[in-house]
This record gives sequence, structure tokens and C-alpha cells, in this order.
Amino acid sequence: MIFTKKPLVLFFAIFLLFSSCSNQDDTDGTNTDDNNFVEVILPNITGYPIVDTNQSMSFDNYSIISAPSVGDEFYGQDAQYSGNQPSYKDNGDGTLVDNVTGLMWQQSFDHNNDGEIDYSDKLSYDEILNLVENGVSYAGYYDWRLPTIKEMYSLIIFS
Repeated sequence: MIFTKKPLVLFFAIFLLFSSCSNQDDTDGTNTDDNNFVEVILPNITGYPIVDTNQSMSFDNYSIISAPSVGDEFYGQDAQYSGNQPSYKDNGDGTLVDNVTGLMWQQSFDHNNDGEIDYSDKLSYDEILNLVENGVSYAGYYDWRLPTIKEMYSLIIFS
């Protein structure tokens, strides 16, 4: 079967013409009103609870400031919003449960048995990965895994 170039080029030109036509508007999900404010329509994100940062201070470009009011410069900082407050339950077995996310965490403990919990008790990423891959048992559980960065952020108190 032999194709000539003209029908092939014509086919692609028609394809491009129809693929660029649409009955949808060109808006990007934002609406503007007469006051030059932009209303952004955010997606509905569900499925993972986010723990509040506990950030209590507001800042300008250089220093701490009193909490700005609506319409003030620097309004809308993290300290002005509260969400799921951090809450933990100590299980009494070296673990705790984050009551917001439902995740169980191992508490720091004396890995080297020197009577102190300090930097020498911390494990490297490779050491922890090796323990997890070999099915480490702790507090009666064998399904331990390394947390995601999002899960680790749920433990940080930013204030």
C-alpha cells in the first residue's frame, strides 16, 4: 500500500483543527470581581488528615509581628488557622498512636543500653531499612515500615 504525502498532511491538519476546538471556556478555575480579589477554587482533598503545625507567631519579611487582620499585609499566615490539633496516646509499650492520623510510632529508646537516650541511640536510614526489611518485631507488631515524609511531618511541632 502506497501513501502519498498530500492525504497524510491533510489528515493531520484536520486532526489538529478538531483537537484544538472545544466548547469549554478558557478559565483556569479563578474568578475575579470588581475589587481585584481573586477567588481560587481549591480541590476537595480528602483521605489523609493533616495535623496542625501549632505555629503561633506571625512574621513580616524580617521579624515577628502581631497577628495581621483581614486585608492587612501578611494576613493569612499559618498561625491564623487551626486544624487538627496534635494529640498522642502513649501505649505504655514504647509506642504511641497519633490520634489524628491513626499511625503508630516507636518512641525513642536506649538502643545501645548505656542508660541515656541521646544521639548515639539513633539509627541510620540503612540500619532502619535493614531492620524493617528483615521483619523486625517491636511491641508485638511485625508490620513496621519507614514513614513517608508527609507522615513524618505530622510529628513536627513548628511552634
